Amino acid sequence: MANGWWDNNGAISGCLAAWQPIGAESLAASYTNLANPGTYDAAPGTAPTFTASTGWTFDGSTQYLNTGLTPGAGSSCIARITVTSSHNGVAVGHFLSWGVGYWGGGSGPIYIAGNFRFGATPGGFPFNTVLAHNSTQGYRDAAADGSFLTAGAAGAAISLGSGGTTNAPFNGKIQAAAVYSGALTGAQITTLTTLMNALPVATGQPAAVRGVLIPGMNRDGRRVGASRIGWG
Repeated sequence: MANGWWDNNGAISGCLAAWQPIGAESLAASYTNLANPGTYDAAPGTAPTFTASTGWTFDGSTQYLNTGLTPGAGSSCIARITVTSSHNGVAVGHFLSWGVGYWGGGSGPIYIAGNFRFGATPGGFPFNTVLAHNSTQGYRDAAADGSFLTAGAAGAAISLGSGGTTNAPFNGKIQAAAVYSGALTGAQITTLTTLMNALPVATGQPAAVRGVLIPGMNRDGRRVGASRIGWG
């Protein structure tokens, strides 16, 4: 598929999978791996609730999606999520293995990367945020975030909305998520956070409309100083 927010219109390499339920045409369409369609597409488990305006909503109990993707050493992850209650859950990843999630009870957002787990107190519920890790550091809304580091388990195939089948079920929404084969830089995480926060938009629209900045265009796809062109 054409470049998009997941690679900053081709400027960021190594994206293995990118899912964008927010703005998707249907639940079935939301499962598509936009970076590599047909490879690591999401598949239920038990399907989450879906609306184009909010993305996937997981019930914190039975709902999850499988991906078939087992990240290698040094992989990165980023996800835009909305937490709806205090709980222990993994939004993208595998229980105590790899991913980004939320741990309640005061320990806050958790970043699980390879054999490491990061966490920090979030300051209240609910919250909307972009969580990320680059295998050595956790990020929340593009700021380095992680007050403690503890050992985790070995890598395993990741799921969306839980920590692998129904382990560590996530109670909240996922608007978009992506996984990368290598370590993202802090600057790249900042860029991706900005682009993900610009969603929702339909993935079939031009890159400028999807939130990717194109020289000479506004985010809504209009040329700077000119009338709207091409698409309605």
